[in-house]
Amino acid sequence: MRQVNTKGMATSAELCGCGPLQTDTVLTVITPTRNAQETLERCLRSVSNQDFASWEHWILDALSSDRTVEIAQHAAARDLRVRVISEQDEGIYDAMNKGIQLAKGNWVYFLGADDELFDAEVLAKILIEENANCDVLYGNVLRVPRQDIYDGPFDLGKLLTRNICHQAIFYRRELFKRLGGFDLRFPILADWEFNLRCMLDPTVRFRHVDEVVARFRLGGASSRPEPGWHEERMAMLGRRFGLAEQDQALLSSVLDHLVRRTVSAEEIAESLGRHHASLQRVHADLVASPAYRLLRAVKWPIDAIRGALGGRNTGNGLHVP
Repeated sequence: MRQVNTKGMATSAELCGCGPLQTDTVLTVITPTRNAQETLERCLRSVSNQDFASWEHWILDALSSDRTVEIAQHAAARDLRVRVISEQDEGIYDAMNKGIQLAKGNWVYFLGADDELFDAEVLAKILIEENANCDVLYGNVLRVPRQDIYDGPFDLGKLLTRNICHQAIFYRRELFKRLGGFDLRFPILADWEFNLRCMLDPTVRFRHVDEVVARFRLGGASSRPEPGWHEERMAMLGRRFGLAEQDQALLSSVLDHLVRRTVSAEEIAESLGRHHASLQRVHADLVASPAYRLLRAVKWPIDAIRGALGGRNTGNGLHVP
């Protein structure tokens, strides 16, 4: 582990734009790595080139066999804000949890080794005073190589069907103390599960800013359906909502239809006809519901969707921890 001195780092409230500081560091950037020599230098440079100066960058390496650690250590020698650890871990989310424990910043941000911050001004534009009064601050990402923007504001209905890209999110560090870290039972989707945990807690304050935060390279473990992805998604939702196995199968069907609807509404309407049109209306009513937006409740929408699909009822109640 590389120990560095944090003295001399920017500490003014004017620089951080986020009000009174609790530590000398406003932002902790965490990058898990494993054999990332081809992309890591670009990732590191995107952080070091920021106009915003009050950051630290932890590189949590999983005993890479290529030049990853060497590249990271060279960056640490050039800039004392870069710190490096290389040791065995239990996967990317274990590394991210370790980074959270090491973090000194008021905000925590996770940047993949093959991703990069969008431009040199992005942190200065996002970490400003008007965005200080929230717990989860998120923007958009530019997906590479598609060159499209993902994915605007999220509510619970949208989060049930797809995740906020973690390269777009800044979390208050204290949020992990309140809600816990990433759940290692979900080795592919633990960040999705944590975002659901946050949104289901009415005390957690979300704010979306219409800025592109990072270039996100498609193909990572959580960005594509791979063996076990679907099963893990349903296990995650079942555990979070206290659903029985029968309800998980029903919810899986509903979510698949909703995901497809966002891609091609005409295809869905043709294939499911009036039955699915009823589901679409329920979903629209859910998103527009003031009570839904205020309390982020899940019992009513799941019951409503179950009714829209034909009144199937297993008699199993829902529990939101």
